[in-house]
Amino acid sequence: FSSKTLFGKEEDIMLWKMMTAISLSPDQVYVTNSLKCCPTDPGVIDGKCEESCFSFLAREVAAVNPQIICAMGDMPVRALMGRKDPLARLRGRFGKYRYPSSRNVMVMPTFHPRFLLQHQDLKKATWNDLLTIKRQLDEF
Repeated sequence: FSSKTLFGKEEDIMLWKMMTAISLSPDQVYVTNSLKCCPTDPGVIDGKCEESCFSFLAREVAAVNPQIICAMGDMPVRALMGRKDPLARLRGRFGKYRYPSSRNVMVMPTFHPRFLLQHQDLKKATWNDLLTIKRQLDEF
């Protein structure tokens, strides 16, 4: 389920500019949506919908087996980290996602490109989050 809004194309452009800025090419980045099943009313996504669809995301993460997950937006942060804290409080520091096999992967919570298009003043914070990801990837 991909919800393309008024900003859809601009979001994609911004996302790839962000990845390029930290020297990641499209073949090094796997992009997906955190909501994998379509709710009855696409305009209303509640906690029950997120929970019922999470198994699809969990299987996808297990198949891709990423070194780091950059969770962009509230919904993927809640789903992957199990945290309900405001994104503004969680962003900028790695958290973790625990695979069902008990292995952990680092998760960097940050703002979604759609949100950044509406709140330009938060781009610097997101840039810092991306630099943190880049530093960590360089250590692998």
